[in-house]
This record gives sequence, structure tokens and C-alpha cells, in this order.
Amino acid sequence: MTGISRETGSCRRPQPWRILGFRPLIFSLTWVAAVEILFMFWHPDAGPAGRLWLIGLVRVTQMAGVLLICVRNAAAPGSVFGGDPAADRVRNPWAGLAMLGLDPKGWRAGVRAGVIWTLGFGVLVLPAAGVIRLCGGNPVEMVRFRMPADSARIAALLTVGGMIGPLAEELVFRSLIYGGLRRWGVFAATGGSAVLFTLLHADAGLVQATGGILFALCYERAGHLTAPMLVHVCGNLALFFLSLFPVLF
Repeated sequence: MTGISRETGSCRRPQPWRILGFRPLIFSLTWVAAVEILFMFWHPDAGPAGRLWLIGLVRVTQMAGVLLICVRNAAAPGSVFGGDPAADRVRNPWAGLAMLGLDPKGWRAGVRAGVIWTLGFGVLVLPAAGVIRLCGGNPVEMVRFRMPADSARIAALLTVGGMIGPLAEELVFRSLIYGGLRRWGVFAATGGSAVLFTLLHADAGLVQATGGILFALCYERAGHLTAPMLVHVCGNLALFFLSLFPVLF
């Protein structure tokens, strides 16, 4: 199975679980948890829309910290993040991104894979929805949730919940958790990351469980994080669209 070279950082098919060490993993997860806890216990009263934007700021802060930790670890493996400078030297300045499945060399292939997976999942969902409809059910009501009434909250929800949130979740659940568990095999990584992804959603259910498995398999197959990121963003926006305009379906 091909992967990322430790010496050159060259990438044939990115598989970040091959090089993501425990120290950057623990530092990254600690940073994500610390920012989350800080927001839980301290946040200004900004109103419903303002709170959504604050959540977006939290997610951006978490992503920035994870990127900084992994890039810093790759650039100076003998620093505070540990490692042997003589045996673990990395010359590629983008190796930190490659650790997270974001090697710039694989972005085009990742986006292409994301588009294919998104369309393929849509093709599978449509006949399933048709069967549910024929059986007297309403597939839209199965995935629909209450949307805010005012435009300010809708805009915040589409931006934060539809785009920023999925990007941050993929970085945490696929890059870090899946990447950390992948050393013990595909089933352990897929099951562990999907369970955590589902349980850490307030509205945990079949949709979240299915998404957790789908995104993990997409990441495993594509080898680049942009693929599940694109699938996740498109999936969330599709659910919001169905909830906003259920009469069309």
C-alpha cells in the first residue's frame, strides 16, 4: 500500500495515518477540546444568529490550531512536539498538510473524487426515497428539521452549519480520529470515527451514523481530505435545502 515518503514528503496516494504520530494527534485533539470547553463555559450573549457566527469562529479557531500544530511538527520534528531531528527530518514544507490528508499535490484528485462520491450517493438516495414514497412514507420528513424563520439566522446556519462546520468536523473526525485509529485497520478506524461523529452530534441519529460511515469510506478510498469535505458540505446543504423547501418534494 503506497503512502507518503518520510524523506521527501512525495505523495502518490495520501494516507496520513501512515505518518501522523501520537504527539501531534494528542496536541491537536487537546487543542480542539480546550477551545470547545472554553466556548461552552464562556460566550457573550450575541443572540441566536450571533451565537451561530460565534460557533463558526470557534470552528475556524480549532482548524487553525490543528493546522499550525501539524505543520509546525513537520517543519521541526525535534521541537516541543517531539521526534528525533536526525531520524525524522522532513524536507517538504507541505508535509504537515500531508499528515492531515491535505497535500496540495492531491487537491484536484480529492475534489474529483468528492464530486463522484456526492453524485453516486445522490443516485443511491433517489431510488431509496422512491421506495419509501411508494410504501406510504415521506422521505423528506425523515431528514427534515426545523429551520429558523428569520433570514439572518438562515444565512448564519447555511454558512456555519453548511460549510464551516463540515470542514472542521472532517478535519477532526477524519484527519485526526480516523487517521489516528487507521493504524489498527479500516474497520476500527471507520467504526470508531463514525461512533464518535454520531454521539457528538446533539441530534444523533441514522443520518449522522450513515454520514460518519460514508465520510470515512470516502476518505479511505480517495486518500485526500477534500473528498469527504466536499461530500459533507454538499450533504448538509442538501438537508438544509430540503428543510427550507419541503413543498417542492
